[in-house]
Amino acid sequence: VEIDQNASYTDAGATATDAVDGSVEVVTSGSVDTTAAGTYTITYTATDTSNNSASVSRTVGVLGPKTRILNVFTNGAVDSTWDEGFNGADSGISWDNCSNDGGQGCPNLAWALVNDPDRGQVIQIEHSSAGQHAIFYIKTSDPQNLSVYKGGQIKFDIKTISGDSNYTMKIDCVYPCTSGDRSLGTMGQNGWEEISINVDDLVDAGLSLVSIDTGIVIWASQYTDTVFQIDNIRWEDTDGGEEPEDPVGG
Repeated sequence: VEIDQNASYTDAGATATDAVDGSVEVVTSGSVDTTAAGTYTITYTATDTSNNSASVSRTVGVLGPKTRILNVFTNGAVDSTWDEGFNGADSGISWDNCSNDGGQGCPNLAWALVNDPDRGQVIQIEHSSAGQHAIFYIKTSDPQNLSVYKGGQIKFDIKTISGDSNYTMKIDCVYPCTSGDRSLGTMGQNGWEEISINVDDLVDAGLSLVSIDTGIVIWASQYTDTVFQIDNIRWEDTDGGEEPEDPVGG
């Protein structure tokens, strides 16, 4: 039997029949603590009048909270949710966009999938030396209601290849809705480093979770001569959070 942590549990018990004595009393031992995840064993023992005994057991698994994950970029690929893939926006072209072209349409930003010896393919992003602001983002054409991730985190790994290691990120929720810029400080200058951003902090800054259209937006804060890599981008939360809200008009 498997039950969720903190759920109510009523044991089904057991019955025993003896060829001579007929119905025989069953003694139950063991207990289940539904507040603590783990595996519990309930044992049922029957003894007839000739002192012959038999036992059977039931295993009860109490399941802890499950982690809900929405991948953005993992194992070298963009999750299908983010169907518009890799994109850039560049101040050098009046903040126009370049999409799935490796940055060919953005004069101050380029990106590519490169091979990491330990991870396989990761995203490498390069800022030009012109000192012009440009950003990289992963986008969907179908804005997502991600209210279930309230209380969760946005997580990803980052590594600086060259240049300044200060980074900034944000999440957008259909322009002009946004979380606003969030400074990450110095990250990844000594190799791969995991970053975890509390979704609630972004909500407090103005993000609406019912209309998310970018899985991540990121750039080097100095946006000049910096090359960096990102990998394992995902949204995470633990079951037990709030149910999704209905989008406005939905």
